[in-house]
Amino acid sequence: MVLERIAALQALVVGLIFAWAGIWKVASSDARRLAMKSVLGKILPTPQMTVAAHVLVGIGELAVALLLLASPWYGLGFRVATVFTLGFLGYLALAWRIAPEQPCACIGGRATPLSRRSLLRAITLFALTLVGWDAREYWAAGLVAAPWVLLIILVEVFALWLLSPEFGWTGVRLERRIIRAARLRINPTCAGVPIDWDATERKLRTTAVFLLLAPSLSAITDRWREDCWSFISFAASYENRTATAVFAIPTLFDPQEVSAAVVDDGSNATMLTIPSERGTLPPAQ
Repeated sequence: MVLERIAALQALVVGLIFAWAGIWKVASSDARRLAMKSVLGKILPTPQMTVAAHVLVGIGELAVALLLLASPWYGLGFRVATVFTLGFLGYLALAWRIAPEQPCACIGGRATPLSRRSLLRAITLFALTLVGWDAREYWAAGLVAAPWVLLIILVEVFALWLLSPEFGWTGVRLERRIIRAARLRINPTCAGVPIDWDATERKLRTTAVFLLLAPSLSAITDRWREDCWSFISFAASYENRTATAVFAIPTLFDPQEVSAAVVDDGSNATMLTIPSERGTLPPAQ
């Protein structure tokens, strides 16, 4: 009975993984970008076909998730999930052979090259679908009858997370964002938050926005602060014109929030605006 309940609860684990992967593939613009960089983009002849195939896989994953999570045909769901995971293993084997440096584009997260962790995740998911073949009751009924089984489910989910290189630092990043948001809510003007300008400059020089403009920059010309934003300006030469590049940096430093503008020194017109990696700009000053 215990083993059967553990088997039934696999519908929750496998179903949630398939639901996550399917929603990401169908709804995320990042999914389309990563799909074209993945081995799928090498196999199929056009970007349009690559994106379409990726979305179709996502729709299939959502169908499997519904069978497992919200239907009486969970037994069929496990069998279809097994077929899907075998397909994943075949895809990873092909990718490992022809383009191991490309991202998997499987479940979202960062664009990371294929690794043994990706393969082990697919093998683990395949094994969990096989365990589910012994299920004799709906997963919710099994959870109500034996709530302690949830501990096993949590261990399985955590193991799958550890085997996902795309989310290797997700927990750390999420924690930093929560702390940062809390600090801004408590102190929206960042009053009393000191700035180490040397450290801020060092961090700025490692950001994608700075590296994009670095070849055209020379010396620092000014630096100042306005509420929760710090600004550092550099002398620049852009399109053969003398200019100033101004970088906007969150006082509570986040490299993905750094943005920049290049201003013509003669006309004071903005020649170039580079938003942050999140697509945002600081408030108008």
